Amino acid sequence: TFHTGNTPALANVYDFADVAINPNNKNDYYVGSFHSGLFHFNQEELVQVFHHENSPLNSKDTSDAYIAGVTFDAASNLWISLSYAASPIAVLKNDGSWQMISLGTTIPSYNTAVDRILIDSRGWKWVPCPRAGKLVVLDDNHTISTLSDDRTFSVNMNANANIETSRVNCVVEDKTGQIWIG
Repeated sequence: TFHTGNTPALANVYDFADVAINPNNKNDYYVGSFHSGLFHFNQEELVQVFHHENSPLNSKDTSDAYIAGVTFDAASNLWISLSYAASPIAVLKNDGSWQMISLGTTIPSYNTAVDRILIDSRGWKWVPCPRAGKLVVLDDNHTISTLSDDRTFSVNMNANANIETSRVNCVVEDKTGQIWIG
C-alpha cells in the first residue's frame, strides 16, 4: 500500500487516472495522474515521477500533465494520452526516450480533453475526445519516430457514425477485432 507516509512523493498528488502494467514484468507499472504526471513503480517502490521538468509531459500553459490514459503496445512502448496538450499523445519508448505526437487539426492543441487510449490488434491508437463527440484514430505504421508516415482519422460521432451523442466515453476491441464505442 502506498501513502504519503511511505512514499513522500505522493504528497499533494490526486486524480490517478489509469494504470499500465509492463507486459514483460508484472512488477513494473506506470500510473498516470490527471494533474501530477506519470509515476513509475517497480517491485512496490516508486522509481521515478515524470513531469514537466524531466520529460516532455505538460498540458496547457501550466506545469501540470493531464494524463488521461496509459497503455503498453506489443513492443513494450508506453503510450500516454494527454488532455489539453499541443501533443495529445506521448510515447515513452522501450529505450527510455520520448516521442511526442501531435494529431494536427484532429485534436486542436490545448483545447480538447481526451480519454484513455486504446491500441487495437492492428496497432492503431484510438483516442476518445469525450466532450467533442469524436474519436481520433492514429495509424503510426509501427514507426513511432517516423511521423511523416502517420495517418490520422477523426470520426465525428454525430455526423460520420450517425449516432446522436455529445460524448464519447470509451472504446474497446472485442475478440473478433470489432471496435465498440461507448
